[in-house]
Amino acid sequence: MTDSTQLIRCDRRYLAICLGVQLAVLAAVALADLIFWQTVAIAVVCGILALFALIKWLIRKTWKFTIGADQIRTEKLFTGHIDLRTPLDQVVGINAYEGIIEALLDVGTIEISTASSQRDHVAIKWPHLRDARKVADRLESLLKEKRSSNQ
Repeated sequence: MTDSTQLIRCDRRYLAICLGVQLAVLAAVALADLIFWQTVAIAVVCGILALFALIKWLIRKTWKFTIGADQIRTEKLFTGHIDLRTPLDQVVGINAYEGIIEALLDVGTIEISTASSQRDHVAIKWPHLRDARKVADRLESLLKEKRSSNQ
């Protein structure tokens, strides 16, 4: 089993395009409101929604996902807080999927199913990863290595 660690981050292209689309739509609605209806309320609401979209973008781009020899980890880069750490032997299944925009940008989301006990099933989502299928394959190979070394 290898002791190397692979770091994975959210794909910034996908997040930038989503932010750009959200801001463009909100700016168009605010501009149309000011030109045609001449009210400030809708423009202010659009400005607030644009601020929320920007904050959401800043938060999403600060996550780091780590695949180690014995565990997977989800970590916040800004605070260094480790949100979730799961041993590889508790991983039950790995699925990779992508939406339409994600498929165009070659990014996807990985869902990792774990079994912390026989009754509780926890799913970890790693969103907007570049080459999500390759990352899922890497996780699968690590799981196979771990299971074969335990037997």
